[in-house]
Amino acid sequence: MKKKYYFHPSSFSLSEIEEFYEEKARKGLFLEKRGDYLSRFLVDEPKELLYRVEVVDYKKEENRKISEVQVAVYEDAGWNYVCGNKYIHVFSADKEADVPELYYEPLEQIETVKILRKSDIKAIFTTLILWLFIFFINFASFQAKSVSGFTQMIRNNLYIMLIDTPSLFLAVSLILFIGIGELILGIYSSQYYISKLRKGIPFREIRPFAKKLKPWFKRIMAVSVSAILLTGLLEVASIQKEKDPSAMDGPYMTLEDFGIEKAVDGKQQNNLEDSYKRRKTIWGEVVKTEEYSNTFHNSSFFYQDVYKVRNAKLRKNLAEAFSESGYFNLYMYEQEKITVPGLDEVYLVSEWQMVVVKGDLVIRMLYHLDEEITREEILSKLSEILNGRRVSLEK
Repeated sequence: MKKKYYFHPSSFSLSEIEEFYEEKARKGLFLEKRGDYLSRFLVDEPKELLYRVEVVDYKKEENRKISEVQVAVYEDAGWNYVCGNKYIHVFSADKEADVPELYYEPLEQIETVKILRKSDIKAIFTTLILWLFIFFINFASFQAKSVSGFTQMIRNNLYIMLIDTPSLFLAVSLILFIGIGELILGIYSSQYYISKLRKGIPFREIRPFAKKLKPWFKRIMAVSVSAILLTGLLEVASIQKEKDPSAMDGPYMTLEDFGIEKAVDGKQQNNLEDSYKRRKTIWGEVVKTEEYSNTFHNSSFFYQDVYKVRNAKLRKNLAEAFSESGYFNLYMYEQEKITVPGLDEVYLVSEWQMVVVKGDLVIRMLYHLDEEITREEILSKLSEILNGRRVSLEK
């Protein structure tokens, strides 16, 4: 028999769940299994059925399921047990059969709704405790100087993610928004049901609070998912990879610029691979390079991330985030800002790390040169490159 899957209403929208399954039955789709987000239906001839939801505190039940005694009581009254998942368990009956309701008085259902409200409150506290645990575990491992400093590092990393991979930032933000938002909405919706039931309004006559917000939620989701897909497609479609950064024209330095020779094939000592990666983002463009000498007596290397950011405020904030977080975003540094002719801003992050701003470009670099080349010579060479010889991100 053919089966179909559909997203079902959230657990806190109880009357909407019942209406959802009844509407599906009228279309020939009969509930077979309910999961966390999807329900599975069997396809058959349309039929008029009634569906009722029973909320069960499954954590207190044996085997964490609805009790067989409770199921037997409902089945004796004419309600057939269909399926259940966690707190939500579903019963059905033929609409033409004269079956009694599970509850006659609105006040009787308040306790069942409180079970859902309590579960959402617990979930929020559990989530917050988990976040705090992860926060302090990372704080201890990264050996940050203070909680405020560690918090600033997290903020900087999130900002870097926003500029570096906007699609990933949007996806993570959407997941967090949906997760926490659903719990908060669940608590409010449960309280909304309780207030209506206390006024004596029958459960089936209460217009679900969540149903009022659903059109807006769908619009927000549609816009958010579209933005994630578009930004992701832009990045993926524009990716360009090469093996040798020195073969490309771009606003960055190479070992060749300093006359440092690299090991030829067959004589490499470290076998570290050079790379050039370029892609577009909604803010501009990103080029990342890695280059190694791979010789036994010379372990020189360059890591460089070049960001072309059109917006001045975003560019300024990105440079500050880089200057405070280090190349691999692991530690906080006391950066020093210096003046270099031909460059707009230069931050000295550590002995081998610098952040340079020139026009629309923000360049973060990590380097080690075994040759006796000073930091001043490196910045002078970069200034020369950015002001004349190579100023484009293009090939």
